[in-house]
Amino acid sequence: MSSYMVTGKKEVLICGGSFDPPHFGHLKLLRSALRFLKPWKTHILVSHQTPLKNPSDTSPQDRLKMTQLAVKQTLPSPLQRNLIWDLFEIKNKRKTYTCQTIRHIRRLYPHASLYLLMGSDCLSDFKKWKRWREILKECTLLVGCRPGFASPKSKVLSPKSYKSLIRPRTSDLGPRTLFLPGVFPDISSTQTREIIQNGKIPHAIPKSVWRWIQKRNLYGLHIHLWLRKKLKRDRYLHTLAVARLASQLAERHHQDSRAAHLAGLLHDAGRSFSLRQMADYSRRHTLEVPHQKEVLRRQPILLHAYVSAEIAKKHFSITNSEILNAIKHHTLGSSSMSSLEKVLYVADIASEDRGFPEAKKIRKVAFRDLDQALLEAVQTKIRYVLSAGQWLHPQTILLWNQYKNHR
Repeated sequence: MSSYMVTGKKEVLICGGSFDPPHFGHLKLLRSALRFLKPWKTHILVSHQTPLKNPSDTSPQDRLKMTQLAVKQTLPSPLQRNLIWDLFEIKNKRKTYTCQTIRHIRRLYPHASLYLLMGSDCLSDFKKWKRWREILKECTLLVGCRPGFASPKSKVLSPKSYKSLIRPRTSDLGPRTLFLPGVFPDISSTQTREIIQNGKIPHAIPKSVWRWIQKRNLYGLHIHLWLRKKLKRDRYLHTLAVARLASQLAERHHQDSRAAHLAGLLHDAGRSFSLRQMADYSRRHTLEVPHQKEVLRRQPILLHAYVSAEIAKKHFSITNSEILNAIKHHTLGSSSMSSLEKVLYVADIASEDRGFPEAKKIRKVAFRDLDQALLEAVQTKIRYVLSAGQWLHPQTILLWNQYKNHR
């Protein structure tokens, strides 16, 4: 039982999220809440799918296991005694709203005082949540502040002053809130995933979580291992730069940044082959390449985009047609390019590792106007091919005429 009570009721702390992956920001927030509130019970819920986020590529079971490992490694044993690993959201096997989770907890504890743990970033968007007023009727928000978050007229309470409360104070933000003491690390799961997806070791997660990610090849680790083994170092670094820019452009233009990043990682997978191997591979897999005979005779390097898409499909089991088309068309384009295809086409020519002066300009334009950046990218390619006295693929000419006529 809790060492102190508010209005004579037992306190139940609710800690939920996607935990994709769990990091030290999550863990410090949970540890602080447990020490501050000293709840009778704490329910930790890993979501199947979080409503305001894109579906995770990592299974709920893997995210649950990582969270359990993180808690076991970092939380002192006394703080783990009253933890309950609640599978309510995972068993739902669909998008679950916080109001539904609160109803579930309320059924378990009809007379308890419920506290919903969150970071200040979630508090800022709280009124976008489904049935947020219902949530406030049932529980108090227990908030950890990230750097730069201001909570005017709201006091950070000490346990001593907290004990004397009859009801939690109201902040100027509207909902009933209590702010935990201190400031919490400005760490996000998105940033952590990006570090892993860029082939680096993240320092914001416990070692036990990193070992599980390695064991399960989560967050594209198997792709990085393959690329590092198959590609030359400069090509691999180019791949990372393209994936990074593609992800940023996708987010800027309201596209799926994870899909863009994955397409960027695999867009040059075919470069692991020699020109002869590309030709043999394209024949063996009957790849549909525009003007294939001329490509084989004049510019066989153009096969690599189509070979890369086939490797993504066959070797890495990528089934998303938008990702496969983006990879396939990142060099020659197509007559009707999706936003994701445009993103990868531009990212390939404008990535930070590109040394020619047009790359920086195209990159800058791309964040403002993706179609204009695409047009400038095609123009740059045409100039390069002509200056080198090489064969210009008819698809590139069609692409230029198509977008030039629409500008």
